[in-house]
Amino acid sequence: PARKRRLRRVLLRLLAVVVAIVAALLVTVFTVDLGPTLREIAEREGTKYMERPMHIGRLSAKLTPGVFVVEDLLIEGLTPTDRPFLKAKKIEVRLPWWTAFNRKLIIESVTLTDWEMVVESWPGGRHSFPKVMPKTRGTGPSRFTTTLRYVLATRGQFTYDDHATPWSSVARNLTLQLHRSDVTNDYRGTATITNGTVKIQAYQPFRMDMRSRFSLNGGKVHFDRMDLTS
Repeated sequence: PARKRRLRRVLLRLLAVVVAIVAALLVTVFTVDLGPTLREIAEREGTKYMERPMHIGRLSAKLTPGVFVVEDLLIEGLTPTDRPFLKAKKIEVRLPWWTAFNRKLIIESVTLTDWEMVVESWPGGRHSFPKVMPKTRGTGPSRFTTTLRYVLATRGQFTYDDHATPWSSVARNLTLQLHRSDVTNDYRGTATITNGTVKIQAYQPFRMDMRSRFSLNGGKVHFDRMDLTS
């Protein structure tokens, strides 16, 4: 009888562990489609903020609080006939939304996978990069702050096309990591490119590979190191 009781306790504990693992997997993996109404609101507000048409294929939330997933995101170019500014297969945002109650919204992380960004410029300083900062309201300090902790963008491609010179570069297999440093009060990151292409005027294009380390402060990128092979 004593051995049976011990065996029963062991089996019950093992069952509890299995149930806990299954519950954790369900909470982590299972997602809920937020439906067309919230998706349309997100598209409308994103379009208004960037002053550029934005489209979202699917908007969902994981059961884990504060995790949102955007699929098939598209931000149009400067005109309907231009190439899209950004296409992203999947964007996952970890956003503890309750931090907004004290007017200090914290975005823990943003992860992009399978994405492509295109920036074009023309004579006279005209370019396709959209507005990414909110319009200034008043002269006093903002009463609401947003802090981004970490960004990881993988399997990406960045294309810059200067129609005035002309010259262009395509950064393929781009991986970008960016994190906020509370010590230096700025952002630190790394970027790697493989099998990129640079084309200058009518000359033959050539290959480019790059590994770099940089910091971002005040809208300027400071490269601590750049290994460029071409």
